[in-house]
Formats: sequence, structure tokens, C-alpha cells
Amino acid sequence: MTIIEDVRAHEADWPHVVLTIGSFDGVHLGHQRILDRVIQRASAHNGTAVALTMLPHPREYFAPQQAPNLLTTPAKKFALLGAYGVDAVLILPFDRETANLAPQTFIEEVLLSRCHAQEIVVGHDFCFGKDAKGDYEYLREVAPCYGFEVEEVPPLLVDGERVSSTLVRERILAGDLGQAARLLGRPYSLQGEVAPGRNIGGELGFPTANVRPLHSAVPAQGVYIA
Repeated sequence: MTIIEDVRAHEADWPHVVLTIGSFDGVHLGHQRILDRVIQRASAHNGTAVALTMLPHPREYFAPQQAPNLLTTPAKKFALLGAYGVDAVLILPFDRETANLAPQTFIEEVLLSRCHAQEIVVGHDFCFGKDAKGDYEYLREVAPCYGFEVEEVPPLLVDGERVSSTLVRERILAGDLGQAARLLGRPYSLQGEVAPGRNIGGELGFPTANVRPLHSAVPAQGVYIA
């Protein structure tokens, strides 16, 4: 899988780019449903399945004091996208310039000029551009003018709830790792450094590893088998 660290300095030269756009935090079952469609469409045209993602997370940029508890580090997210079958990940640095792009400018300068998107697949709650004024309906309206196709993937429900990164975070922070695993399609994992502790577990015959995580969605306080 190819990773482009700044799409603004890159011009894609791949056959029939089928593009999806999002934060993809956690790469949960809802994301996977979208990726399935992207990969399916790319395969049908011997094309390229591409994911465009933003770093940092837009909510980290706009409200750093209220930033979401992230489920994955960037490296873990890219690895998950690659393992799922994406051919390339394009990173759009989320800064003042990106935040102020009007929807039309975002389409022309990012999606077309840099990504060369020929098909765009998005989730039901997708929005883009300054003040989040762009959405699927806007894309559908302007698509014929620019010559690309666009498709919206409906939400995925599990036990009557819409799968989202927010829902996964809620389950993890509550310590409900079983349900989090159902929403992710895999067990939740943490990345971080093992730090010295008080050795209480070892003295009880159950040594533990104290992890300083590199991302912020940490399960409720407890001792977990791994």
C-alpha cells in the first residue's frame, strides 16, 4: 500500500481512482462497509482503491480541549486500511488552509486536481469544506459538471444502533470491550510503552503489564486479560 503524507504536494497517477474520504478512526464495521464498496468498484474497473484521510482529526484542530478519544494511532489506522485492501492512503493535513477550503475549491483542488477521483464513495453523514457546507447531496449535484460518479453508503446497524467511532469510544470507555469488538469486527487493541508499576500483580501470582498508550481511548479502569 502507498501512503502519501501530503496530498497537496502530490498528483495521483493511478488508473480509475475510486476514492473515499473520512477520518476512519478505528476502521470499524461501518467504515469497512464503505471500504468494501470502494474496493468492489475499483476492482470492476481494474482501478485503484484510495482512502483520503485528515491529520490531525478535524475535532482536534477546532477544539483541542474537547478532542475525541482516538481509537487508533495514525500508523495503526494506515495498517488497518492496508490490511483491508486499500491500495493507497492520501493524507490531507488539516490546518487553517484546509479548514477554509470552500466545498467547490475542495473538489477542484483536492479531489480532482490531486486525487484524480473518478468515483467517490462516502458515508451517510459525510461532510466537507468550510463550515461543513459540502455533503453527499452537494457532490451528487455537481458530479455531472465535473465528470465523476458519486455514491452514498447507508449506515450499518448493530443491535439497533448505528455503528460509529463515537459509539465504539463509548463502549471502550465504559469497559464493554465485548461490544466494542463486535462493532470493530476484531478485538480492541492498545499501542504504547510498557511502564514500571508497583508489582502488585506479580506478588499475587498474576503479573501485569502497565501500558502508557499512544492514543486516548483507554478502557475503564480494571485488569484485562490479553
